[in-house]
Amino acid sequence: MVGIGKGAKNGILIKNSAALEKLEKANVLVVDKTGTITEGKPSVSEVVSANDKFAEKDILQIAASVNKNSTHPLAQANDR
Repeated sequence: MVGIGKGAKNGILIKNSAALEKLEKANVLVVDKTGTITEGKPSVSEVVSANDKFAEKDILQIAASVNKNSTHPLAQANDR
């Protein structure tokens, strides 16, 4: 319980004590490709075009079209 409290004070959410107990036994922690642990609130921070042919709005429209029928949680993030 102390570990969960200390984590909460530092902005880290630990859903239950069993998860924390399991982590104590871990030798390796795997995180996403950026090396961060996410907040659980995905958002787009920047849109950059590598080609002058596409403006920011074009890229966003294409991305939205591709994700429209996706069942992946990140594709649905804007619907929540």
